[in-house]
Amino acid sequence: MKGYIGYIRVSTVKQGTKGVSLQEQRDAILRYAEWNQLNVAIWLEEMETAAKRGRPVFNQALKFLRGGKAQGIILHKLDRGARNLRDWAAIGELSDQGIDVHFVTESIDLQSRGGRLSADIQAVFPPITSGICAKKPAFPG
Repeated sequence: MKGYIGYIRVSTVKQGTKGVSLQEQRDAILRYAEWNQLNVAIWLEEMETAAKRGRPVFNQALKFLRGGKAQGIILHKLDRGARNLRDWAAIGELSDQGIDVHFVTESIDLQSRGGRLSADIQAVFPPITSGICAKKPAFPG
């Protein structure tokens, strides 16, 4: 039986050690995998913003999954995989192809209509908020 990809990501080097660090994400994925009897066979780690497309390690994960090298992917939370709509669409396509997609901190079942709708709604917010924050002028005072 093929195992799963454990994908962990932070946007900056500083985030790699503070907040929800790479190690904290890894630990949470390991606990989730053990609880759900899933085998993490491949670990992929990335320090890159997910607001823009073209993350090399994320693209490698997609290639592994589409090529049948892993049964599915486990992410710490939805926005660790996608903060732009194209990457979210790619994750949705994986699920549509029967590839398992798990989120540790969200109880989302992409195979159910309600779960997919909930996830789609959640996936819309990061690109919107990123755009608002990027365009917000600095406080003059």
